[in-house]
Amino acid sequence: MARVEACGGAVLVASAAVLLSLLLPPEWTLYCRVGAVLAGLSAAIESAVIAPAGVRQFRVELAPTGLVIHRGALWRSVEHVPWPKVVVIRQQTGPLLHRLGLARCVIFTPAKEVTLLPMSPQDVHVIVAASLARSA
Repeated sequence: MARVEACGGAVLVASAAVLLSLLLPPEWTLYCRVGAVLAGLSAAIESAVIAPAGVRQFRVELAPTGLVIHRGALWRSVEHVPWPKVVVIRQQTGPLLHRLGLARCVIFTPAKEVTLLPMSPQDVHVIVAASLARSA
């Protein structure tokens, strides 16, 4: 998902640079082209290096006390969401996630909303089933 967002951002910046090169005086054309190239390089680096490292370090554990969410490649964090505090678990899919066979799991508690990285719908159902088993 991060790759699509990075490429989408690069396309927006590159198209803005092309538009500016048409509107600005000719001496600014080089700077606009450099901006477009840097946007493409930034998207490539993010897609190839940064995003996969962050996704590899993401995992969700179903503990007896609640969900334990591990995030981050460089700045790692561990978040605990206790089962008694979980109010609603929602499965969200948009057109792109649906086409890729993924779903986003959003966990609502009285204090905050926790959004997990896109995962398979079966994994979301496992989390929902675990929550229902704990509440029953």
